[in-house]
Amino acid sequence: MSLEDKIATLKTDLLPANRRRAAEDLLRNIDEINHDVIKVLCESLADNDKGVRDVIATNITQLGPVWNDVVCQYVTPFIKSDRIEIRNLVTDILLTIRPTNIFTIAHYFDDPNPDNVKFAIDIAGLIAPPDYLELIFEKIDHSDSNVRCSVVEAIGNIYQNYPDNNFDKALLIERLEVLYWNDEDLKPFIIEALGKIGGEESQNFLISLINNESNFFLRVAAIDGLAICGTEIGVCYKLLDLFESVNDELKILFLKSIFAISFRVGESIELPNQYRYVAQLALMENDPDTYGAGLVALGSNYTKEDVPYLLKVVFRNDSEINQYMIHNLVNSQDPVVIEEFIKQLFVKYDPSDTENLDFLAFISQEATNASPVNIQVLIKSLVKNTIYQKPMYWENIITYCLEISHEITIKELEKMYNISDTSELNYINDILQKFEITF
Repeated sequence: MSLEDKIATLKTDLLPANRRRAAEDLLRNIDEINHDVIKVLCESLADNDKGVRDVIATNITQLGPVWNDVVCQYVTPFIKSDRIEIRNLVTDILLTIRPTNIFTIAHYFDDPNPDNVKFAIDIAGLIAPPDYLELIFEKIDHSDSNVRCSVVEAIGNIYQNYPDNNFDKALLIERLEVLYWNDEDLKPFIIEALGKIGGEESQNFLISLINNESNFFLRVAAIDGLAICGTEIGVCYKLLDLFESVNDELKILFLKSIFAISFRVGESIELPNQYRYVAQLALMENDPDTYGAGLVALGSNYTKEDVPYLLKVVFRNDSEINQYMIHNLVNSQDPVVIEEFIKQLFVKYDPSDTENLDFLAFISQEATNASPVNIQVLIKSLVKNTIYQKPMYWENIITYCLEISHEITIKELEKMYNISDTSELNYINDILQKFEITF
């Protein structure tokens, strides 16, 4: 089939299967690819058959950088399509190929239909280089609020994609601050953009919002923005200074931002003891960043009061968090904390659960370098509570105890054997028989 026949089939054949084959044939032979072929393929993205559309969309993104700008030129007219699936398909193509020349997209910034303007700016914000910042910002006075919101969002995205650009950041932030107090619709978008733009000016403005913004949700957004852009440990202390003036819900959000920033800048920060309860509350949250911050905020030396909250971490089966927590636990300065943790673990953990025991392996790993006193208390607590509670996963526990210290485990089993009643003796005998232990 000639090139002309393939093009004709793709454009006019009534059978979708034939059109799909024609599209595949056109895309298969790279030597036949030219502007006209790209144009026909892009126009056929509007084909009524999903199979035709998928074949073209999948393969047109793999033609190589030399064709990316040409593809962009011919797919952007679909910005005006009434078919949302076509608009989404075009967006996916453009996000994949990331053309360097998006002039054809920018052309729609002046479209009379605000929906088309918004759609074009949304795409540009995800793929445009910093050269387009000013062109996009010119639309901040658009009569349609959705367009204005897209402008601010696009600016934040471009800064996030190209943090080292030559645009006047100070002037941009100043303009955004003015807009914040004059356009209610833009407020959450400006906060998010400032978090992505970053810098001292952004941080200072976000802190001022935390202090002065009356809307609770915008204050929360400002805290989240600060967590993204904060680069100075001093910001953490400014947030700590605000603890007294906010409720516990905001304290938890502050905590997450404080430890996100301290981690980013590589400096540790100690939570004042009167706010230790905030770290405990953070462990009750479902968001990993929040309960992770709570765990770090507790420091490396846990207390008995921390134990119920630490158990919430265990039950989430977050392996990285569990390992961090257990490392601190088995190296605790107060062995009583270890004893209390094991006691409460056996009370609260499902004795029939044999599938979620990964955290027990961490006890064996992390106890290797623990102090002799802590190892003694750990194994004693594990053996005693295993015998009293009789969980189905007792083999796992005894195995880990033996790995930590064979000698101490046998001694603790012998102690329990000497003080146990008949029912417990039967249980202990099963353990001794399984592991071939004799006294």
